[in-house]
Amino acid sequence: MKITYDKKVDAMYIYLTSKKKKITDTRELDDGWIADYAGDELVGIEILDASKVLGSKFGLKSSRSAAVLHKIR
Repeated sequence: MKITYDKKVDAMYIYLTSKKKKITDTRELDDGWIADYAGDELVGIEILDASKVLGSKFGLKSSRSAAVLHKIR
């Protein structure tokens, strides 16, 4: 598992597999929580506005206050 955080867009991505796989489906789980699938396998989760959602628990601070635009594949 690998976790990345992009401060510019205030988004966190959790890679659930170390192997790069082609994403075949993307589903919004909840407002700002997006799951990526390769077939039936869940391969990653993106958290939009991560500093608001996870905040100080993870030491995240955003330099932006506007909502993040996200293109669903």
